Amino acid sequence: MTQLLYDGSYEGWLTAVFEIYEYKLKDVVFAKEEISNTLLFSETHFVITDNIKANRVLNGLEQRLSHHGFNNLYFAFLSEMDQIEEILFRFVEYVFSSPMNIEGDLSRNEVLNVKKQHI
Repeated sequence: MTQLLYDGSYEGWLTAVFEIYEYKLKDVVFAKEEISNTLLFSETHFVITDNIKANRVLNGLEQRLSHHGFNNLYFAFLSEMDQIEEILFRFVEYVFSSPMNIEGDLSRNEVLNVKKQHI
């Protein structure tokens, strides 16, 4: 398991998403600003916010989501729901792996959770 330590900002989270793909990290958990001691046997990957990497993820999402879906992702991040970073990462994984727009697929928990945050 890899713990991604980032600064808590949206851009920092987007940078972390980029680096998951860049470094082919598997089984990731997000942590804000300090290492969690609950994951004793995990590796820690320190994420330094990089606007170029964050913008690449944003551009990819913008091409695959509607304007409304794109905004829902941001609002869900701001919700501070428990484990929102992991939920949103699974949403982003689904977005990038699907050849079609996934916003209407409410059978997937990650899509449903993102939609619920904006209702």
